[in-house]
Amino acid sequence: MPISNEFSFPKSETKTFDVLPSDAYEVTIKDIQDKTSYFKNEDGTDKQVFDFTFQIEDEPHKGRLVWKEAAPYVKPGGEKKASTLYTIIAAVMGRELTKEECANFGAKELNALIGKNLRVVLSQKTSGSGKVYNNVVSVLPSKMKPTGDGISF
Repeated sequence: MPISNEFSFPKSETKTFDVLPSDAYEVTIKDIQDKTSYFKNEDGTDKQVFDFTFQIEDEPHKGRLVWKEAAPYVKPGGEKKASTLYTIIAAVMGRELTKEECANFGAKELNALIGKNLRVVLSQKTSGSGKVYNNVVSVLPSKMKPTGDGISF
């Protein structure tokens, strides 16, 4: 049976949020999703990433969400910068990881990060179209307490 000509399509709402001030915020890792990034690898292929959802715990912004993508590599710093995933894990643990811990880090340990605390440093960035948004520029250990308990390698 065809759709009635009187059918009215619901209008989708566009949610807008105020940009948070540039600062460090205490957060909880609420979720981690495996996804294909909007950005591509250097060779043009799809880039697989973990998309971290952080929930802010500080008032007056408690409950707000911010996101950070991390390539699926646990690589400590050295001659090159540490991987984003490594810096998130080290911030949760409150310490640097050993080479053995990096080598043994897997899905079980990644999932154990959900519910753990750390701090994120946010900046404000303006896109080419003039839209201002927040960007997670770094992560730090939680001021509340080390939260790496329960993560075993």
